Amino acid sequence: MEKINKSKRPGKGLLITLIVILGILVLVVCGMFVLQYLKKSGYKGTVGQCIWTLDESGKAVIAGPGSLDGAITVTSGLGKPDFADVKEIVIQEGINVIPGSLMSKCKNVTKVTIPASVNAIEAYNITELPNLTEIAVAEGNTVYTVSDGVLYNKDMTELVAYASGKTDTEFTVPDSVVRININAFRYSSHLEKINLNASLTDLEDFAFIDCPNLCEINVPDENEIFKSVEGNLFNLAENRLFRYAPAKTESDYHLPDTVKRIEAGAFEGAVNLVNVSFPDGLMRIGVAGFYGCTNLSSVSLPESVTYVCESAFAKCTNLTSISLPAEQTIIPKDIFWGCSSLANINLPEGITSIESGAFSCCTSLVSVRIPGTVTYIGDNAFGGCSSLQMVELPSGILSIGNYSFSKCVALQSIEVPSSVASLGYASFSGCLSLTSITLPDSVTDIGDFAFYNCPSLNSVSLGSGIAKVGQAAFYGCDALANVSYAGTPNDWAKVVVGEDNKPLVGSIQFK
Repeated sequence: MEKINKSKRPGKGLLITLIVILGILVLVVCGMFVLQYLKKSGYKGTVGQCIWTLDESGKAVIAGPGSLDGAITVTSGLGKPDFADVKEIVIQEGINVIPGSLMSKCKNVTKVTIPASVNAIEAYNITELPNLTEIAVAEGNTVYTVSDGVLYNKDMTELVAYASGKTDTEFTVPDSVVRININAFRYSSHLEKINLNASLTDLEDFAFIDCPNLCEINVPDENEIFKSVEGNLFNLAENRLFRYAPAKTESDYHLPDTVKRIEAGAFEGAVNLVNVSFPDGLMRIGVAGFYGCTNLSSVSLPESVTYVCESAFAKCTNLTSISLPAEQTIIPKDIFWGCSSLANINLPEGITSIESGAFSCCTSLVSVRIPGTVTYIGDNAFGGCSSLQMVELPSGILSIGNYSFSKCVALQSIEVPSSVASLGYASFSGCLSLTSITLPDSVTDIGDFAFYNCPSLNSVSLGSGIAKVGQAAFYGCDALANVSYAGTPNDWAKVVVGEDNKPLVGSIQFK
C-alpha cells in the first residue's frame, strides 16, 4: 500500500490560523455593522426631567413633560455627541418653560420648533443661535407667535427674538411692538438697517449686540421715547446713548454734549472707532459699553464720570492707556479683560476691591501698584498678564483669589502682606519666572495648585500660621531646594498637606 505523504496535507496549525483569520474578519465585519447601526441610531439622554434624542441628520427632539432645568446627560450612543452636529431642535408638547442657555452651545441650529404648551422662554436662549433661520410655533400656543421668522408674544407687542441667520439686510419693527427684549437681534450679521416704530417705549440691554454690519438705526419723529441721530440710537432728550451703529466707517466720534449715560453695549463691536470724545457731563459707562472696539487707542474720561461698569473696555485690543474716575471704589469684573496693548493703568486711591478678570490677559501690562485701600483681589484678576514683572500688594489685603496671578510668566517675585489669610486655587500657577515667595504668619491656607508648575521657584518661606497646603500646590516646582518653616517639627506634623507636594515636603527645614 502506498504511503500517504503527510507533508501534502494542511497541518493543524495552518487550519487554526485560517480559522482565527476568518473569525477576525467576521468580528471586523460585525463590528462595522454594529458601529454603523449605533451611528444611525444616534444618541439618547436626559436634560432635567425630560428625555432627548439626536438622530443622524442632526435633529434633536426633547420630550417631556417635566422641567428642562438640569444637566444634559447621555444614556446611549457611540461616544459623546458634538453640539455642533445639532441642526434642528424640536421641543415636544408638555414642556412649559425653555430655560436660559439651554441651546447656547448649539451654534449650527437652523430651526427651532416650539409647542403649544410652552408659556415662558427665558433670556439667553433662542437669541444664542447665530445660524437660526426658522422659528416655528404651534398654532395653539397662547403666549407666543411667529411672523416672518421673528418670535413675538401672542399680541405682537413684544419682540422676543429675530432669527439671526436670516439674510435680509433691512428690518422694520411692526407698529404693534412696544418692547424689544434683551439680545433680541444678537448675531444678526446680515442686518444693515433697522427701522423702529413710533410706538416703541421699552428697549432692553444688548438688544442689538453682535450685529457687525448694522450701520443705521432709524426712529420715526412720532416716537416719544427714542430718537435717531445720524443713524445712532438715543433717547429723546439725547442724554442717553443706547446704540452706536457699529458698522459706521468713521474713526472719530464726538458724543453730543447732552449725553450723561452710555448704556450697556452701546459701542460694542465698533471696530472702526479710534477716538471718542466725551462730554464734560458724562456720568456713567454701562456694562460692555465699548466691548470689542478693537481699534480704540486711548480713553480720556471727564471728571464728571462716577462709575464705569463691568466689561466696559473688554477686548479693546489697541487700548494703551486709561484713567479711571476718582470716585470709582471698585474695579469691576472683566473691565479690561483682553486689553492686550494696555501698558499703564492708574488706579485711583479709595478702591476697595479688584473684581474677577479685571485685568485678565492684559499681556502688555508690566507693573501695577495696587492702592492701600484694596482688601480683595478676585479670581483671575491678573491671570494671563504675561509681561507683568512687578506687583505691589497693599498691606490691608485679606485674600488672593483663584487664578489671580496665574500664567504671569514674567513675574519674578511678590511680597505677600501680613494681612493675607489665604491663597486661592492656582493663584500663582504657571508663573514660570517666579524664584522665591515669602508667606507671612497670617497665611493659614495655601489653595490647591497655588504654585503649580513654577519651575524656577527655588526658595519658599512659610509662616508659622500655615494649617493647610492644598493638593499639588507645589507640583512641578522642580528647582525648589530651600524651604523654611517658622514653626517647630511638632507644629508641622499638624499641617494638612495635600498630595503631590514632594518638592515642598522633601526640602523643608525648621528655623
